Amino acid sequence: MKKPKPSKGKREPRPTTTAPKLPALPTYEEAMIRRAEALVERVEDKLAGSARQWIKAVLLTRLRGELTDRQKVIDAARDGDDLSHDVLMAEFHGLLDEGIMPPASLRDYASRTEGHPRRGRGRVWYDDWRRNWGFMALIVLIGVEFNLNPTRNRAGEGPCAASIVAIALQRRGFKRVSESRLTNLWGQLGETAIQCFALHRVWPELAPFVGMSGDPAKF
Repeated sequence: MKKPKPSKGKREPRPTTTAPKLPALPTYEEAMIRRAEALVERVEDKLAGSARQWIKAVLLTRLRGELTDRQKVIDAARDGDDLSHDVLMAEFHGLLDEGIMPPASLRDYASRTEGHPRRGRGRVWYDDWRRNWGFMALIVLIGVEFNLNPTRNRAGEGPCAASIVAIALQRRGFKRVSESRLTNLWGQLGETAIQCFALHRVWPELAPFVGMSGDPAKF
């Protein structure tokens, strides 16, 4: 008789080893948004608050350096622009404090106090001036870096620079900044933004002297 074969014991199941999960790689669109967020972070302080004091300081410096037509600023003040008035009076008193006789046109303006404008209530053109141009600069930079169109015609299209920047701004806590709003702003300011960017790349030393040469409302 054949001897019965010894029964083999059941093998213990081998412990399963699972590789640690690696974080998912960001999509290309997510990478663009993160890049835009980094750019927003660098200029965040310049996108908040009114640009009044900044414009006033820059325009005053340009007047003193004869880089801006003073008569156009006087005309803007006489038309009711109170920021132009503040700049002119700051220049007038600054020259007197230095013992320098102000130009005749400035003396004439300062003496006609009945025509000086008063600051009104509500929002004015310079409240969002630097903020809006900052948005335009971000759209140009993202568009150039990732070869994107600034805006898109149909919602079904792929991302554009405005859509990427809008998401980045929202993540950084900016309110009331949608793609549609940036698209509308681009329609008003985009062409000038491209020209300024192109000039800065080709001739950076000239760029600061372009603009701010007339009515402050038309920098």
